[in-house]
Amino acid sequence: MTRLLRLSIIALFVTALHALPGTVYADDSDSDPTEPERPTTEEGRKLVKAEKFREAIPVLEKAVSQHVRDANAWNLLAYSHRKLGRFKIAFKYYAKALAINPDHKGANEYLGELYLQMGKLELAKKHLAKLKSLCPSGCEEYADLKEDIEAYERKKRG
Repeated sequence: MTRLLRLSIIALFVTALHALPGTVYADDSDSDPTEPERPTTEEGRKLVKAEKFREAIPVLEKAVSQHVRDANAWNLLAYSHRKLGRFKIAFKYYAKALAINPDHKGANEYLGELYLQMGKLELAKKHLAKLKSLCPSGCEEYADLKEDIEAYERKKRG
């Protein structure tokens, strides 16, 4: 295949992704928590931090409706649903956050925790491995998930 043909196919693929309504795709944005967040996501984060999950959900739903590629908002929305025991919805929203940014540390940690809550240890360990690759020198998300997995394993042993 010629180089020009390959480039044309790639260009068509990228154009098609942008044309699909509601499509979530990876971008170059970094979801660094030190970057300023959009006001609605920031408001949702404050409610989550205060453990007001029911109140956070409509705020975060507004955030994702306004900015469908906001991985932080999807992650917080998933977290709120998980804390309310709505695992199926939480899983769906973690998947959206990770589709936008597969390296999102918070979404990887929290999805790992969800898998533990569902009794799926091996899937939780996959997210721990992902966090280890993202944080070779260690990070809070890796340490927290590792601790949760170790506690889960101790409890299983009896």
